[in-house]
Amino acid sequence: MRERTRKLICMFLVITSIVSSAFFFTPQASATETPKINVEPSSIIDTSLEPGKSFIVNITVANVTDLFGWQIKMYFSPTVLECKNVTVPVDNVFTGLNYNSPAASIDNTGGTILKLALLVGTQPGVNTSKGMFCRIGFGVKARGKSDLTLGNLGQFTYMLNSTGAKIAFEAFNGFFDNRLPISPAKVYIDPERVVDPTLTPCHNFTMNISIAGATGLYKWNASLFFKNDILNMTDVVEGSFLTAGGTTSFQAQIQNDYNATHGKLTVGGTLVGAVSGVDGNGTLVSITFHVIGLGNTTVEFAQVNLYDEAQVALPYYTVGGYFDNVLVPKLYVIPPEIIDPSLLPPARFNVTVAVDDIENLYGYEFNLTYDNQILACYGIIFNSPLGEEYFTSDFEVNDASGFIWVKVDFYPPANPIQTYTNETLVTIFFRVKSMGSTFLNLTDTHITDPDGQPIYHEAHDGFFCTLIRDVAVTGMVASTSQAYIGWLVYINVTVLNKGNVTETFNVKAYYGNDSLIGTLAVNNLAPESETTITFTWNTTGSSPCHNYTLWAEAVAVPYEFNTGDNVFIDGYVKILLMGDVNHDGIVELMDFQIFSIAFGSYPGHPRWNPECDLNQDGVVELMDFLILSRNFGQSCLP
Repeated sequence: MRERTRKLICMFLVITSIVSSAFFFTPQASATETPKINVEPSSIIDTSLEPGKSFIVNITVANVTDLFGWQIKMYFSPTVLECKNVTVPVDNVFTGLNYNSPAASIDNTGGTILKLALLVGTQPGVNTSKGMFCRIGFGVKARGKSDLTLGNLGQFTYMLNSTGAKIAFEAFNGFFDNRLPISPAKVYIDPERVVDPTLTPCHNFTMNISIAGATGLYKWNASLFFKNDILNMTDVVEGSFLTAGGTTSFQAQIQNDYNATHGKLTVGGTLVGAVSGVDGNGTLVSITFHVIGLGNTTVEFAQVNLYDEAQVALPYYTVGGYFDNVLVPKLYVIPPEIIDPSLLPPARFNVTVAVDDIENLYGYEFNLTYDNQILACYGIIFNSPLGEEYFTSDFEVNDASGFIWVKVDFYPPANPIQTYTNETLVTIFFRVKSMGSTFLNLTDTHITDPDGQPIYHEAHDGFFCTLIRDVAVTGMVASTSQAYIGWLVYINVTVLNKGNVTETFNVKAYYGNDSLIGTLAVNNLAPESETTITFTWNTTGSSPCHNYTLWAEAVAVPYEFNTGDNVFIDGYVKILLMGDVNHDGIVELMDFQIFSIAFGSYPGHPRWNPECDLNQDGVVELMDFLILSRNFGQSCLP
């Protein structure tokens, strides 16, 4: 054991010596690689960076030869950010050389920064594959988004060689966004229902894909399915919603024979050159359908994607459509759902039983049952559909059983009832006896024509609830925004019971698109109470040098209708190669240099660097060095 420790110490001293001697060595840039000036990190998307907080970006250079001077001009949004300072760090690209770097010119009104540095005398220019120009400290003024743009390329942003000539280069900008998660937009078919027996084969009609509550929509795409023995598509025209933001790129592909049973539409649009997305409500696309058969079909979404101008996915929910050109009479309760916490005992309310899409009705009969512990019936009114007064009526109310029976027969000179919109037959009055929920079940329903013959129909029940069931995810915080592959990341998810009944439900946490971290149960969460649960993400198996979106979902409870707040998305965690201390995508000498500085440190020590504590035991020591050595040379660079 002592011999093994001695060898590890010797290895560490040798590599530390190599690193120390290499610290001032500047590697030669490849002649075939284009010089680059970069804003790092390239994206800062963090809702925790609220007004009053600050952050830093670095301006770096890569693959440059004979660098003698540099100047950058950066543009930012002064309504969102303010520049606090611009510094040239000790370990900048001109370290060890004689150079001048005047104070930066900062304009927080116009949102610009100008900074330069220049070697002095006849010393040679610098060759480097990666180096630092300067470090910019920003303060957050407001929630919003801001490009961090290197502007006026070749004029105010440029590099000089030792002869005074400008060096050709590429610039890679940054982006800041601390906006809070937005409410999901509604993407829906408009009109939602087309029920019309006159739309027989060879007729056309139009449905739209519309959006409501959009925030910053810059790009969208969707696909629809429909039964191809009932409908075919003939035309697709872009709507006015996205075009209100500027010029768009629009694509649509109609596949009426997508498979043996269904047709498919793939459609989408993108703003071109616009500075921001579009907010509000409107039509995304208008679709012309051609009727080829009799029957019904859903017009349902198979996939929808919404993005802002930074290509960040926007939340949404969908409502599909329905087409029917063959009448199916319906007997149903209106409203179909009453969910109202204000209807406390002894509150009163009423429902109606209505008929729709029917021809030749001349009599009807039904039972309506309910939970007699929740409701009591105290009255019935018979209505005159379409003004027809010539009918006989009979009914029975049995509150002890939670049962209502109704029977009506029309007689001459009454005309048979024909309607393609809802027509009220009966109004029923209830009193709330206790808090809870109950179905209003229509059973043993009969509809007859003038000859007493039954008419086929559907029956749709109602639902009453004095309890609001609504669970939500209100917060999500990861223990770190970056982690070595194989590290554990602890994610605190806060959930809230927004309803008025104690709930037990599951919460799921994900990374990436749909990779499940785990499922945890929340038990007996009282109304208007919140709790925080902790998920443990073992990053083994994830991809290094990759930013993973973190999100959590409170699984909807029965009769929960407001599910827009069940999902919460919170930023990113970047997965690093084990030992890539400087985050450049490769484990190499610079990582050993940084490690050598932190060697022997611990929390509170002036040289403490938690990213060098690779095994997370609270001290930077030989075991960490061993892990670093084993990963030497590992890379996830292209």
